[in-house]
Amino acid sequence: MKLRMTTGDVYRKRSEASQQRILRGRMALHQGIRLAADEEGEGEALLDESRNEINTPDSMLPSKVYLWGVVRPLIGIKGLVGDHCFLQITPTFMESNNILQSVSYGQSGGGQPDVRQGHKKNVAYPITEISSDLWLQMKEEYKDCGKYDVISNNCCTCATSVLARNGLDAPQKFFTVNHKFGTDRKRCVIC
Repeated sequence: MKLRMTTGDVYRKRSEASQQRILRGRMALHQGIRLAADEEGEGEALLDESRNEINTPDSMLPSKVYLWGVVRPLIGIKGLVGDHCFLQITPTFMESNNILQSVSYGQSGGGQPDVRQGHKKNVAYPITEISSDLWLQMKEEYKDCGKYDVISNNCCTCATSVLARNGLDAPQKFFTVNHKFGTDRKRCVIC
């Protein structure tokens, strides 16, 4: 005689990390967004151990830092595939894996570190060397990006707006991701 297991039994037999991944996935799907790192399978293996996952305190930043625009794939925004844009800094151009800090914008607002700054699917585009004071100012400006809207005011829109307000050019990729929702080829729609 075979015993039949219910879905609940299977869920209870999974590891705690697997249960958390399933729960995060269900919550994200409810919100309409699912990140590549939340795919079924080896989510933890997608984090690059060589990248710094702990943000350096503001008071410990060097006077000059290198600014990067970063893009990571999103999966399943109501059937569309797009990308997440955010900014990060490293000590120098040559130390691109040594992430000091990052700043991101999404449905919960802006100004917080990106939750997956060391994700293996991140693609970093060099922007320029800046002062740490300018970086701290840009992090504050992320908090003023307004109400999130996936079509007209999204993560890429916020990043390009903050860069433009500070006289910096965003990576070209920021203008072409997400089927150009929130941005067009040449400029940010809400800058």
